[in-house]
Amino acid sequence: MRIFGMDMVPGYMLHSWLFWAVVALMVVIGVVVLVTMRQLRHWL
Repeated sequence: MRIFGMDMVPGYMLHSWLFWAVVALMVVIGVVVLVTMRQLRHWL
């Protein structure tokens, strides 16, 4: 895999778990925010 003329395979393979961890974290945060807003609408 070449990006901007640099070979990025080693770095990508080492940090692919970090990429998926960040994606999963963003999804979890989005779900928590949506659920929290739905719960707060009953209180407000």
